[in-house]
Formats: sequence, structure tokens, C-alpha cells
Amino acid sequence: MKKYTANYSYSNHNFVIQNLNGERIRNEYLPAICILKNILQRGKPTLLSSYLQENLGSIHSDKSFQNSIALIDNTPNKWHRIIRGDEKGNYYPAKKFFEELIPKHLSEYKFIQQLIIPEIPINEITQVDVDEFANEQVDFYLPQAYLIIEIDGSQHKLNSEKDRIRDNHTKKYGIETIRIKTSDLEAENDSFHTAMGKIKDRIEKVVSRQQERKENEPTFISLKDYKEAFEKGVDFKSSNLKATAIIRFQLLILELLENGQLNFDKNWNFEILERDIKDFAQLAIDDILIWFENIFKLHKIKFNKPQIFIQTTTSNEFRSNESLKVDFSLTKRYTDEFQTNPDVIFVRTDYLDEYLYFKKGDSRDKLVFSRFEPYDYFKISSTEPIKYKLKFGGKNSDEQPLRFLLWNIFLQNDSSLEYESLKFREGQLPIIANALSRNDTIGLLPTGSGKSVCYQLSAILQPAISFVVCPIKSLMYDQKADLDSAYFTRVNHITSDDDGEDKEQIQKQFGLGKYFFIFISPERFQLKTFRQYFSSVNQEFNIAYAVIDEVHCLSEWGHDFRTSYLNLSNTIQRLCSNFNFLGLTATASINVLKDIQIEFGIKQENVKTPVDYTRKELEFIVLDDENDKPKAINSKLDELKDSIEALQVKGSDTKCGIIFTPTVNGRNGCYPLSQRLSEHFGTEIRFYSGSVPKIERQPIMSETQFDEYKKTVQSEFKKISFLC
Repeated sequence: MKKYTANYSYSNHNFVIQNLNGERIRNEYLPAICILKNILQRGKPTLLSSYLQENLGSIHSDKSFQNSIALIDNTPNKWHRIIRGDEKGNYYPAKKFFEELIPKHLSEYKFIQQLIIPEIPINEITQVDVDEFANEQVDFYLPQAYLIIEIDGSQHKLNSEKDRIRDNHTKKYGIETIRIKTSDLEAENDSFHTAMGKIKDRIEKVVSRQQERKENEPTFISLKDYKEAFEKGVDFKSSNLKATAIIRFQLLILELLENGQLNFDKNWNFEILERDIKDFAQLAIDDILIWFENIFKLHKIKFNKPQIFIQTTTSNEFRSNESLKVDFSLTKRYTDEFQTNPDVIFVRTDYLDEYLYFKKGDSRDKLVFSRFEPYDYFKISSTEPIKYKLKFGGKNSDEQPLRFLLWNIFLQNDSSLEYESLKFREGQLPIIANALSRNDTIGLLPTGSGKSVCYQLSAILQPAISFVVCPIKSLMYDQKADLDSAYFTRVNHITSDDDGEDKEQIQKQFGLGKYFFIFISPERFQLKTFRQYFSSVNQEFNIAYAVIDEVHCLSEWGHDFRTSYLNLSNTIQRLCSNFNFLGLTATASINVLKDIQIEFGIKQENVKTPVDYTRKELEFIVLDDENDKPKAINSKLDELKDSIEALQVKGSDTKCGIIFTPTVNGRNGCYPLSQRLSEHFGTEIRFYSGSVPKIERQPIMSETQFDEYKKTVQSEFKKISFLC
């Protein structure tokens, strides 16, 4: 059984595929298969391709898109083997509890039968690996209520201390355990009713606590959502649910291609038991083939479009001997039924949604709740990086498939752009092509000309992980925010704003292949723990690019105050193998450029610059301030206010401005200037600086408050929430 975390909408993200056979086959198609698996799972959720939007609509633009959809079936799950008991004596108290006593004594909450998972490992529940509990399982777990239910036979009298230790361990992670003796269960006595009352109390307590959270997080799926979906049913005509079905079927296809059960040289024959959602398979396949057609063109692989044959049924009987048999359901959760049907592939929703993430408290054993963390099964699909041989111009130009990928992955959510008029900006294609050709590359582009696209598109077109070295954390936040807005969320950053445990968590996730790339400072490589995680990444996954953003800092800053840049090249080369450097900058003098080339061993032909460096959209005016800069600024802003209606918020038509100052404090510092201008014009004009401003040598706010303030300014300036 393989588990996945992927979606095009805000229904349940986690699902499983059972009875996948075979091992990965290494052939010319494998890199493209890995790349497409990664592309489809780049977000949670991922944005629909333009083809799917044409057929399903732009579901992400709908006001209700972020309203979660709870997937739950209206019939209980049937477990045949997993729920334990005494086979010889035909005595199954746990099975009786699950199948008979839950609906009998918890009729108001009988829907939890569909959500309860039996015999799940403790470490999987808590997401904390503890050797003592490595092989320990619980009888039943209700993830949405963080509730363990144990059915204790007579043998537990001898293991009461062990049970106590287990219960205390899970309690530390916010999980309640309710134990029911088999003797009480059989008698359905007062002790049994007390235990059932505790289960009900726990559910009601969680439901109550989730109400406020649901108001603030509409994408969160609550127990109440499950209850309502169970009682009222799920709308299978919803485009959002069809989108969920499509991505699950697409990942099934990619798995079948990867292990050789499907290939491009033969017909694809499917017989699908559609238990709830319908008419999704053809759309899923058509979309997959459009992606492959464009990727294969870049890989110089002939695209043989297979013939597709799909039979659908709603009965439990499969009729065809030639086809791949798929039992597909969105609302059903998996059971052990796949074991008695080895020739049928089962696609089912997973049980686990989220867990409680705790941090260390003041004392050794005390944990403090931090946040709700989703169970996430995603891992980068990796194989050896590809050496592309791209051509531009003429009939077989590779610009069109690159444009298709750029649009569908990064840009189609930008309402200011249209695909028909989309073009790469001058200088982008040479950088992208050189990087994809597996050459160490330096790319120079003017500010605002799309440097980020160069590494982002190159990175996702390699079946590997990359990382981005950034000199300033605000750049990291900015680039992640831009990717998030494109529904490309599987990236992260490590900054000084993160506490030690969060840094450790992000590093661990990076080591597990959870991110396409992370943004890090050069100082991060000086830490032993990070280097260890980095080495683990390189052992399990391929690394495509070491991206050095604002690469001029290596020369201009490295010799002065950022000495971490001095050994950056050697450190990365020591930790990585078979990767390429990609340095990007908007400004580098001849001497700085030579310094960078020597440091990374980059030849002149691998330095890519645009032919024309002029900025035609910029107009420069030099003003004589007559030794009174504040007066000159006020005068100029008054003029702009009258001529172009500056200093008025008008959404996307707002005329914004940035005023650069040489210092934070002092007469011409950014902080006092922002205060004077705000007072003069009667509107909010904010400051942004590297250090906390001071009044009479005293900071105006704490470092923590300042960090939050800067994040807010950065975010709201992008949204045009203020003027200057």
C-alpha cells in the first residue's frame, strides 16, 4: 500500500493505492514520469492545469473554493483480518465493539465508524519515533478526536504498568486513551457505559473546540463537517470533487507507468468500478498526455499517444480479463479487502488528517502544544538529473513547451497575464537553457526581469531537489509568498525568525524530501546539524542546483562582513555530488563577475547576460534640494499628488512609491522621514529598515515586534495596502 498527499481542491488530501505491483523500471521515460509526479504535487492543493480549467472551470477563483469538503461514506468499513481476536475460540470482542456497539451506544456519532482505524502503530499516530514503542499498536484510533480506544483482555492484568506507560506517552501528545475491559464489553455493564460516555464526552469536547477554529480556517475539516457529510451526503456533481478524483487517478497512472504496468507503446485498458464519483478518468488521462507531450519534446523523446479504452461499472463484478481493474472511491476509507482481491487496484481515502505538534517546554518532560500539523506523505520523486539539449528558433523550437510549463506551473493565476501574449523576457531563456544543459551558470538580469523564474523552472524540470542561498530573509519571505500565490507550496525557508525546534523540523523535512527547494542563508552551512541533514538529502535524493541568489554578495560581502560566503563553494561541493551552480544577480561589476567565476569555476561562455541592459520603463530626474531634503521631498510628493493622484489607495491602480534613505535614524533616516511625511500628508507612510529605529538611543520596539512589523510591511506593500 502506498500513501499520497495530493489534491486540486480542499477535500481530504490524503489517500492510498493498494495492490500496486512491480518495481521502478529505469527507461527513457522515467525522468519525465518523476518530473510530472512532482509537478502535480507541487502544492497542497495544486492549481488545475489550463486544460482542466477549461473543462471543470477555474474552481480556485470561486468564493467557496476554500470551503473544505469532508469525504465520508455512509456505510461502515468492513475489516476481515486486521481487527484481532481469538480465531480458535471464534471470539472477537474488538470486532463486536467496532461493528455492533458503536452504532448501538453512540447512535448520534455512529459516523465515527468510518473514521476509526484499527491496529495503527503508536509512532505513526504521534509522528515521534520512540524505540520503546516501535512495534506497538493500538486497537482503535479516531484521528479527528485524537482518541485511542483499547479493548483489554484478561492478559492486560499482567501488563498494567506497560499500559500505563503507553497511555502517559500518548497523553503527552494530546491523545486521550479510553480502555474497555472485554468482560465489561460482553456484559455491557455500568463500567462499559461509563467508558462509552467518556468516548462521547471526548468527541463533544473536540467538536466544541473546533467551532472557533473552523471560523478562522475554512479549509480545515472538522468532526462536525464529517457528521454533516455523513447525514446529508456528499455532492458528487461538485467540480471540486471531480478535481480530487482526477489527481488521484493521475497519480495512479504515473505509478503504473513507473513500474511498467502501463507503457506508451501499448494500448491503455481500464475497467473502473466507480463507487461514487463518476466521469473523471478520461479527463485525468487527457490532461496527463498533454503534460507528457510537452515534457517529451524537451527530452527529445518521440511522443507515442496510446489508445485509451475505459470501461466503467457500478457493480462489484469485473468483466474484462485484459484490462487493469480499478476499484475507485473518494468517500470510502481503505480496509484489508485488497488482500482477498489481489488483481484489483484499490484507490481509497486515508484515515489520517492531522496531528498535534508539541514543542519542548521548560522542563525535560513537559511538552507545549504548538500547532495542528497535517500528516503529509509527499516525497520528491527523484532520479538522475537530465542534460537537456534545447533549441530556440525555427520549426522545432523548445520555447513553446517551456512557455506551456511556465504558464501552467507558475503564471496562470496572475490575472494580469494571458497565455496567448506570454513571452519569456529578454535574457531568461539563455539562462534557463544553459542551466538545464547541466552547466554551472551565472545569470545577469535587471531587477524585475524575472530572475526567480530562471531557477524555479529549471529546478522543477529536473527530477531532483535544489536549494537557494539568499543573503536576506526578506527575499526568502518574498519568494515563498509569490510561490504560495501560484499554489506552489512545497518550498520553505530557514531564517533567524524561526526558533530552534522549527529550524530542526524544517531541516528534517528537507532531509525527507518534502520540499522542492528551501531558502537558506550562507551561514546555515556553518552548522553541523544542517550539514548532516544536507548529507542525508544527497544520499537519498539527487540534487540538481545550488542556486546562489544575489550572487554578487559572495564577492562584495564575503571579504568584509559575511565571511560565510568565503567557503560557500567549497562547502557545497564537499556536501553534494553531481549538481550544478546557478548564480543570479542584477548587478555585478567586471571584477565582481571575475571573482564569482573563479570561485565557482565557471567559464565565460556560461555567463549569460541580456543584449540590452537599458530600463526603458524608468525615467530619472535629478533635483536640487538646496540643502533642504525634507522640503524637496514634500514638494515633489505634493506635485505627484496633484498630477497622478499619488498617495491615494486605488487597488491595482494605486501609484506607489519607495523612498531610499542612507540611514535608519538621524534627520534623513527612514524612520523620522516616514513620521514627518505621514503627518504632512495625513496618511500612513511606513518605514522599512534593517535594524530597529531608535529615539534618544532607545529602540522604538523589541526585536520580536520589529520582525513581525517588517513581515507585515512586506506583505501589505505587495497587496498595495498602503502607499509609500
